[in-house]
Amino acid sequence: MDAHVNRKTALQFVERHGIVLESAHGPVVTFTDAAVGERIRGNWWSHPKSHQIFALTRLVRNSPDVLVCRLVDGKITYVHRRVWPALVLLAGRFLQGETPVEEDMELRSAIVLEHRRRYGYRRVSAELRRRGMLANHKRVARIMREDNQLAVQPRQFVVTTDSTHELEVYLNLAYRMKLTGIDQLWVADITYIRLRVEFVYLAVILDGFSRKVVGWALERTLTSRLAIAALREAIAKRQPRPGLIHHSDRGVQYASGDYVAILEQHQMIPSMSRPANPYDNASCESFMKTLKREEIYANAYENLEHLREPPSGPTTGTSSWGEPLR
Repeated sequence: MDAHVNRKTALQFVERHGIVLESAHGPVVTFTDAAVGERIRGNWWSHPKSHQIFALTRLVRNSPDVLVCRLVDGKITYVHRRVWPALVLLAGRFLQGETPVEEDMELRSAIVLEHRRRYGYRRVSAELRRRGMLANHKRVARIMREDNQLAVQPRQFVVTTDSTHELEVYLNLAYRMKLTGIDQLWVADITYIRLRVEFVYLAVILDGFSRKVVGWALERTLTSRLAIAALREAIAKRQPRPGLIHHSDRGVQYASGDYVAILEQHQMIPSMSRPANPYDNASCESFMKTLKREEIYANAYENLEHLREPPSGPTTGTSSWGEPLR
């Protein structure tokens, strides 16, 4: 259209495009811009040809061939009758309760309840599909991005293993074991936790068969005392029989004389990972990663005392921060 349009050419313009925005800018053509032959910046009421624009919009609005509604991002939109059949098909979906808006709302509710920023969009999509919801992973990713529900990203790695010592190290006995029950193999590890105001360290001992936490300890310093506290709790709780294999990395905390003495006192057999082979301790590493992402970094823990408070969150993987660690 140009500056000399009339009612006929205005209606022909709407008919040709089918769906036209009235004045706002968006993914389809804008009627007011076409009416004056240029892009209008700001409110068209202040444009020199505002009277002409007003007259044309009223002509189009009053035409029986044009439906005035809000289709494009909620903006005033002209829909010509030639595309009404398509709207009727969409209306059928609305009447059946299958509107994209309602579907998105249902997905949003399910996503929020499901993961609380613990899962990425792929895991959320898989879980929703298991529950019978049709959830394309790209759609789930879009909704999570719009609602700021994307999973918390991993933090910077902090080294917690110091294997540059002259203490005795032991052969890896764990990787050949065929477990048939609990308290045959314990796997120990230490990780850091970044809180709002400080770093703390968590020592954990997992049962190799049940993958349940049997002992744990939290401290502000990375010393042998931290690992020993977790070991003493595990022994007091489980009372293992002689011959249990205790597997860990080659860190100084696990190779220290005090720690090994406790193992010997309870007739446990020490086992250590091979050099530069983190896969030997994979079960504990996996638990630590899941615990951080799905519980610790998904909540706003301030300091060590806050972290030690009895939590009420859901389970993390095969273990729970509330039940086994409390």
